[in-house]
Amino acid sequence: MMRKIIPLVFISLFLLFPLADAQNVSRTYCTDNSTLETSVIFHVPETNRTRTLVIPQDCPYGCANNECRQPPWITYAIIFGLIIVAAIIYILITHKT
Repeated sequence: MMRKIIPLVFISLFLLFPLADAQNVSRTYCTDNSTLETSVIFHVPETNRTRTLVIPQDCPYGCANNECRQPPWITYAIIFGLIIVAAIIYILITHKT
């Protein structure tokens, strides 16, 4: 178990803090309606090999246009906020002193 975790931790840290001479290429795409996959191709200078790491991500609200969809409540909150801002602007414009 520990032998599987250590390489994953190393690869994760390598992706977060890449070496200066490393050329990382990543591609994100939807494999189906609910899974987003990120494929990272990186060069390991010590072994002079190219490795590919595929990271699947579950999208609970669906996957479209190669990204996970946002929860619907975020869209509703943005619309509600815009209505409140429009109401405040309307009150400020029409208010007579």
